Amino acid sequence: EKEYWRPLTKGQSASIDRSETTESRMNEQKKGEDAISLIREEDLQECVKIMKNGSKSFFLASALLPKSVRPPITIYYSWCRTMDDAVDEAKDINEAKKNLQSERKRIDELWSKDPESFESAVDRAFSRLAQSCDLPKFNCEHLWEGNLWDCEGKRYNSLEDLIQYCERVASSVGWMSSALMGAPKDAYHYAGQLGAAMQLTNIARDVGEDARKGKIYLPLDWLKEEGIDVDEFLSNPQFSPAMGRIVKRLLREADKLYEESDVGIKKLPHNCQLAILSASRIYQHIRDSIAKQDFDTISNRAYTSLLTKLVLVAQAFWNVYVTPYYQNVYQYIPSIRSS
Repeated sequence: EKEYWRPLTKGQSASIDRSETTESRMNEQKKGEDAISLIREEDLQECVKIMKNGSKSFFLASALLPKSVRPPITIYYSWCRTMDDAVDEAKDINEAKKNLQSERKRIDELWSKDPESFESAVDRAFSRLAQSCDLPKFNCEHLWEGNLWDCEGKRYNSLEDLIQYCERVASSVGWMSSALMGAPKDAYHYAGQLGAAMQLTNIARDVGEDARKGKIYLPLDWLKEEGIDVDEFLSNPQFSPAMGRIVKRLLREADKLYEESDVGIKKLPHNCQLAILSASRIYQHIRDSIAKQDFDTISNRAYTSLLTKLVLVAQAFWNVYVTPYYQNVYQYIPSIRSS
């Protein structure tokens, strides 16, 4: 299938061109089911374990996916997690760079080697999935490049530069997930927007945590406008009204992307919409938590309780299944009266 490009910015973005028919979307989900039937049960359970430990929010959202899509998404997420761990768990920058070089080789091998030749359960499962479903390798290469930028401690001069980073580490995940769901081609752009919105939310939430690790993701031109010296801030991360304004500004940019991405969620296969809308709403709630603490994400770290997540899932269920039903009923009533 032909790749097409539709970037959020001037950076590259990739997705797959596919037929718009419902039948073709079901076929994509069927490919995933067929691939899963060839994967060892113990390998799949290892992927489930990694996803559950890696992100409680994503694990909850994945439970709402249809059975045909849940295992492929779980396998893909677990592979992404191992890519991140190659950098996060390294003892120093040299080891991280060495690990990333191995990861780059591993990407090529996942598409070329016999899946059963891998020692890792995650590699065996993802290789089988990638080859059976003819997944686009470019999205994994995109993710790898984002991790390389992290490893190099790259900083971003503007919001546009930061969005290109978000495309690599988050939008690429949205594009690949769309492929696994059998989404129509016009949904990919919105999936990229949702991924970028979530990453901006992560960055806003983790300003203090990142700074204590010597990292800064906020646009440097915003910091300059507020009179914040980057090196001084990193040497002694402290909250200030100026930093609060930057966090608030970044969340406003995320809000724009969340709002636009809602259009794309409605384009997904209907049995996948609840999970993705729930994930979106749970992440948007992080913004509300940050606002309640006056946008101080240096002294505090925003979180969402399990009860709140369940309420948000219930609201998403109403939006996906109940609201459309009543809309159809209301449209039908006038036709009855006129008859």
